[in-house]
Amino acid sequence: MNWLLALFLSIVISYLLGSINFAVIVSKIFTREDVRNMGSGNAGMTNVIRSVGLLPGIITFLGDFLKGIAAPVIGKYLLFPIVFESAPEGIATYLSPTYGLYICGFFCIIGHAYPIFFGFRGGKGVSTSIAVLYCINWVVATFVLLTFLTIFLITKIISIGSIVGAFEFSVFNLLINMKTDLPMGEFVYIIILSVATSLVVILKHKQNIIRLHRGEEKQLSSRKQG
Repeated sequence: MNWLLALFLSIVISYLLGSINFAVIVSKIFTREDVRNMGSGNAGMTNVIRSVGLLPGIITFLGDFLKGIAAPVIGKYLLFPIVFESAPEGIATYLSPTYGLYICGFFCIIGHAYPIFFGFRGGKGVSTSIAVLYCINWVVATFVLLTFLTIFLITKIISIGSIVGAFEFSVFNLLINMKTDLPMGEFVYIIILSVATSLVVILKHKQNIIRLHRGEEKQLSSRKQG
């Protein structure tokens, strides 16, 4: 298989996996309604918990998390080895299976945020992003997750932990990779991919940031029991 075709398939498959929006699917199964027409209008776990119930919210989280595992794993073990082996030498350096984790994870998150199957109106990518981070670096992901959980337990507001966690991922990745012997070009490449991933999540929280500034962001609570 040509390396360009393998790279294209990696990106498309990751995006399509991300586009499977479990919040919309689960809400329609449980209520026959689209969760985007309920509560905050966001197609994500938090709004499902608030508007549909705890059990549907848990199912949504598991679906979004598992697709965030599937896309990087498919990329790293099935397609990016082909890309790496057949790409020109100078390009192959930046298309190794390890970097495939970042690339496929990024496009999976993009798919979640802007799903082709659901009119490009998706969720904020938190559950999927955590899964992607675990594929990339479980130590960094655990620090991010612990920060998220700590902030949530204190504030009961998911968006604060999500925004801080997204920012923290880029910072931790920077600090960890500074201690490696990576060539400068690859180091910069990793940081760009990390920042791009973080920015998708942060930008999807734009309205949450505005509400936080106004003191209007709501705490998480389940109005229904699943």
